[in-house]
Amino acid sequence: MGKGGESVLLDDIAFLLARASAAGIAAGNDSLQPLGLTVRAFATLTLAVEHDGITQRGISEFLRLDPSRVVAIVDDLENRGFVSRLVGRGDRRMKIVVATPAGHALFKQAVAATRAGERDLFQRLTPEARTEAIRVLRQLAFPDDG
Repeated sequence: MGKGGESVLLDDIAFLLARASAAGIAAGNDSLQPLGLTVRAFATLTLAVEHDGITQRGISEFLRLDPSRVVAIVDDLENRGFVSRLVGRGDRRMKIVVATPAGHALFKQAVAATRAGERDLFQRLTPEARTEAIRVLRQLAFPDDG
């Protein structure tokens, strides 16, 4: 069924967001695959790079992923030398995730790869429409920030 067909789904915001998300994740995974990353691993690495001292729990909450899934992603990134885990100062159970120099280098490559993939996926949008889409999606994703 193309976009021209009549369907309740074509006016359902939740469905459209889910479908757009699936397309975005597929495009992101394709662009990151040569670097050995997925969208979730890239997001985890990004948080480690941009938020020095973020906890695994903080990553889980920000990405809205099950903590066990975050542990597996961090395990993989750590085994590959891109992040390190540190023990929390006040609570030894708390694990802080820090990007290594290799992680910072991979992050720069991954940003370039995702930007290229994003251009391909969103080429139908005008720059103004892209800016507006980001604004609306931020409002939906982070309702307490506005």
